[in-house]
Amino acid sequence: MRIHFKQEEALQLLHHYPAYEAHRSEHQYFIEQLDKLKSETKTHGVSTHHVVETNDLLLKWLLNHISKVDIELGKFLKAAPP
Repeated sequence: MRIHFKQEEALQLLHHYPAYEAHRSEHQYFIEQLDKLKSETKTHGVSTHHVVETNDLLLKWLLNHISKVDIELGKFLKAAPP
């Protein structure tokens, strides 16, 4: 995931994507939330709360980031000159 985000962000910079900062911020937030859940499960073990929180985070990521934000990036890159 981290490698994917770095590659995606490099592509945005290369093409001067105007929403780069906002897009990068969403990646950072997602990483921070996953790191938080990982740390909590390491410390306290896996609980129903962690499963629910992980599912919620991934569902929101799929519905909001991938299906909206990444789609806009794709449109921008398709329209960008080679």
